[in-house]
Amino acid sequence: MGKYTQYKEEFVDKAIENHLKIAVEELSKISSIISIIIFGGFGRAEGGVKIQGKKVTPVNDYDLYVITTKHISEELLNNIAKKIEKRVGVGGYSLYEHSKKEFYFDIKPLLINELKNLPCIIKYYELKNASYIMYGKDYRNLMPDFKKEN
Repeated sequence: MGKYTQYKEEFVDKAIENHLKIAVEELSKISSIISIIIFGGFGRAEGGVKIQGKKVTPVNDYDLYVITTKHISEELLNNIAKKIEKRVGVGGYSLYEHSKKEFYFDIKPLLINELKNLPCIIKYYELKNASYIMYGKDYRNLMPDFKKEN
């Protein structure tokens, strides 16, 4: 199993890491972002990709949380995501013929002082327990100790 997918081939992880490197380069320009975390399918090593030869195309989006010291608007993050997607240039792959949705970076902000009060829901459980720190310090220890049975 690879770091981000079920594929063991090194070129798959390298392709994904190249995409994520671009995201870190763009997001780290915002001084209030102190940590960038990938979670969801790619954080659990279950990310979906289509492989054609050595070309790796994500099927799923990249789910990222940015830990911040100040509020960042979703509009700003969406604009940065579009810039990242343009630089990554993979275009995306739809599981559904009728879908016009392209691959994208789903970037959500969390204020550092909110981490200790996050509700016990699956996305925060996964953020704490099934994710990778891509940039900055690991602040997941500030989150409640969610239990799977909760």
